[in-house]
Amino acid sequence: MENRKSFPKFAGMKPKRCVIACLLGLAAMVACNRNVETRHGTSLPTDASPQLQAIDSLMWRQPDSALALLCCRDVACNVSKNDGDDSGDVERYVSTGETFDNHYANLLMAELLYKNDCEQTNREELLQAVDYFDSLCGRTDVARNVSTIFLDARAHYINGVGYYEKDSIVQACAEYLKALELMEGRFEEKELVGEKAKFMPYIYNRLGDMFEEQLLAEPAITCYKQALLYCRREPTSIYGIPVLLYSLGIQCDIENQKDSAAFYYDMALANMPDNKNIHYRDIITAKSVLRYDLGFCLDSVIKDLAYVISLITDDYERTHRF
Repeated sequence: MENRKSFPKFAGMKPKRCVIACLLGLAAMVACNRNVETRHGTSLPTDASPQLQAIDSLMWRQPDSALALLCCRDVACNVSKNDGDDSGDVERYVSTGETFDNHYANLLMAELLYKNDCEQTNREELLQAVDYFDSLCGRTDVARNVSTIFLDARAHYINGVGYYEKDSIVQACAEYLKALELMEGRFEEKELVGEKAKFMPYIYNRLGDMFEEQLLAEPAITCYKQALLYCRREPTSIYGIPVLLYSLGIQCDIENQKDSAAFYYDMALANMPDNKNIHYRDIITAKSVLRYDLGFCLDSVIKDLAYVISLITDDYERTHRF
C-alpha cells in the first residue's frame, strides 16, 4: 500500500463520484493553468517493448527488483546513485529510441522511484509522457484501448505525486482526480480487477491523506472506504487492508465517532499479519489513547503503551513514543 504514515496522529450509489463532484471546480481551475509541453506523435506501436512490459508486471510485486532491471542500459535506462549523496536521488539516462517505449520507460521510472522512496528526478520527461498518453487516449481509434488508458491514468497519478513532492497541493489533487476520472469513465466496474483494482486504492488513499492533512475528516473517510473496497478486491500489500482500517479509525476518532473508531482499530488488529511492524504499534497506541478518552482503567492503558515500547528496536521511534 502506498501509505507512508509513520506514527499515530492521536487525533448502490458510488460515494467516490461525490468526491469528484466536490472538487471539479478545483480541478478545472488547475487544468486551465497547466503548462503543457509540445505534443508528440501519436502513432501506436503494435507492441510495447517486452522488456518494459516485464518490468511493469514485476513492479506490482517487487518494485525494488523492477527498478534494478530498469536501471540496465540495454533495457531502457541507466540509473546511478549520486556520489556522496545518500538521499536516494538518482540520475537517469533514457537510451531507447522508440517514442512509445521512451515515454513508457519514463513513466515506469517515475513510478519505481516513488515506490522505492526516491525523489522524482525525471520530472520534465514525465510531463512529456503525460502529454503523450493524453494524446493517444484522445484519439477515437484508441478510445477504448485498455492498456493506453491505464498508462494515461497512471501517468496522471504519478504526476500528482511529483506535484505533491513540490508542495503543489492543488495541482496534485487535480492530477489524482484526472486519474480517477480516466479509470471510472473508461472502465466498467467489472473490468477493475488485477493491477487496475490494485491501482484504485493508491488514488483514493492519496486523496484521503490530502483531506486528512486539511483536517477534512468526512471526505477523508469517504476516500479511505473506497480504497478499502478495492484493496479487499486486490490487496496492495500484506499491510494494505489493516493500514486503511487504521486510517478510518483515526478519522472516526477525530469526528468523535468513538464506537466506530474502536471498531476500525479492532478490525485493523484482526487483519494485521504480524506484530513486528510500525503499523501494529501505531494501532495499539491509537487504541490505547481512545480507551483512555473513554475512561478505561489507566493502569491497563499504561500497560498497553509499555507493551508498544517493548516492541521497538529503533531509538528514534522509542523517543518519539515516550
